[in-house]
Amino acid sequence: PAEGAGGMRGAEAAAPTAKGQELGPAAEAVWQGLIAASRWANRAPWQALLLVQVLVLASYAPALVYQGMLMDDAVAIERNPNVVGEKASLAEFLRRDFWGLPMHGSGWTNKSFRPLTTLTYRWNYLLHGLQSSGFHITNVLLHCSTSMLVGRTAELVLGLPGAWAAVAGA
Repeated sequence: PAEGAGGMRGAEAAAPTAKGQELGPAAEAVWQGLIAASRWANRAPWQALLLVQVLVLASYAPALVYQGMLMDDAVAIERNPNVVGEKASLAEFLRRDFWGLPMHGSGWTNKSFRPLTTLTYRWNYLLHGLQSSGFHITNVLLHCSTSMLVGRTAELVLGLPGAWAAVAGA
């Protein structure tokens, strides 16, 4: 017997129902489409992971062309001495929180320490200045690469079939 979505066995995987009710024609068509997509993804896991990346890029496309910082970017990037400081030393980097505030000073801090994020902000600043499009492009590319690594890891280590590995990577 053929294997359906979620590892179910049978000629066709039965669509989930609520209290024994049948699905309507549209819902049944969507369910059968999901089964077909799952079978394709399980045979071609790399293509499934690549498709997820295309969807990620499409969903973040507006951010790639938007000019300007949003919400807390002003504090986390534009006013953060770890990011825009002329003399950003490693010692200072390790003494400040995500927002650039002294971790152990007398002033207020929430002690959120995210060194890798702050370091990527610093690298972006050194490459692009405060041009937000550079930050956005870098973040989308980092998201895509991480998604590919998580999806591939889910496939190899956890033994997930291609469809589920792609979902894990999303």
